[in-house]
Amino acid sequence: MRVLAKPPLVVEFTTSQLGSSGSPTPNVTISGSSLDEPIGIAFDPHPTNLPF
Repeated sequence: MRVLAKPPLVVEFTTSQLGSSGSPTPNVTISGSSLDEPIGIAFDPHPTNLPF
């Protein structure tokens, strides 16, 4: 799961992290000034579990 957070960054948590309680450390963190006002973000390869 990816979540847009502040300051501009995108984080990814694994399925097992989402199933546990507490404050897990993100599995992946992407940050940078290009995320200040994104027009569109694409992930390649496209995750098969997303509907779009």
